[in-house]
Amino acid sequence: NTPGGVLNVAGDFSHTGGTLAGGSLLNIFFTGSTQTFTRSSATNTGTIHMTINSGSNVNIGTSQMVCEDFTLIASGTLQTTVNSLASFGQVSFAGSATTNGTITANFGSFVPMAANSFDIISGTPTSGAPTITTTSDTHVLTTSYSNGTLTIDALVLPIELISFEGKAIDHSVELTWRTATELNNAYMAVERSEDGIKFEKIGQVTGSGTTQQLQAYSFMDKYPFRGTNYYRLRQVDYDGTYEHSHVISVKMDRKDNSISLFPNPASESVTISLESEYLGEAKITVYDPIGRQVMNQFITLESGSFQTSIDLSQLSAGLYLIEVSAGHTKWQKKLIVK
Repeated sequence: NTPGGVLNVAGDFSHTGGTLAGGSLLNIFFTGSTQTFTRSSATNTGTIHMTINSGSNVNIGTSQMVCEDFTLIASGTLQTTVNSLASFGQVSFAGSATTNGTITANFGSFVPMAANSFDIISGTPTSGAPTITTTSDTHVLTTSYSNGTLTIDALVLPIELISFEGKAIDHSVELTWRTATELNNAYMAVERSEDGIKFEKIGQVTGSGTTQQLQAYSFMDKYPFRGTNYYRLRQVDYDGTYEHSHVISVKMDRKDNSISLFPNPASESVTISLESEYLGEAKITVYDPIGRQVMNQFITLESGSFQTSIDLSQLSAGLYLIEVSAGHTKWQKKLIVK
């Protein structure tokens, strides 16, 4: 190249061999919206000035961009890949560098440690105030940047759950939880168990994706078990991977009285009487002495004292079991039909 030469690069730039000679000065301008820079087993001579123009996005991967002077114009982007402490993309200059655009470091599955540092822009002096962003498949990274060096300040797991609580409200259980940070959080499934071992999903709440802002969530279990209920959260990422929270328990002291039947023995009909805090649909099932269903009908329970009658005219004389099931609650009573 002759002194004063200009090379405008609108596509990908691959420098895999030979010598890139600048004479007194070679200006290389990256002008494409999305492009890659690759350099391996190649050398530079002379004065080469590399510029990433406004609107250009140049991904250098783990390559080393060697030049005399480097300029990252505002609204331009330099992307680098960090695979390890020794393998990462770097701009190495001998003269000066001005960076006023965006520098993005992609860590992928590599997990650095707090205080690790990476010389993304290597050389002095460095001026400008770039915007720094980082991406990671495993953590939320908190970083700082000074004079071309990116330093890891802290790593946070995909979900930093700072609280998970539950309390009984009337006939329901209210679950609340808060997160300090989230990474790729698609949703949180709410799971419940009666014994603390076997859990089932009873609902889900949409997550906040990736954020380092405090988030608050809630879920209402309208039909908890009587006694102790066990709850946990299953946090699910966009790619389907998940992890469980710790387990909490909430006790429901629901006082449902026993069912009563009258008359008993009965012939044409029987009145079912019960008291319950349940409000909603229930099912009445009649079983014969060998456990076969011989009759069933649906009713709507009201909270408090409740009565309903069922027709027995189609049943033969004998012993039967009356069962009323509502939610996770069942009432049973033996009935004699004469």
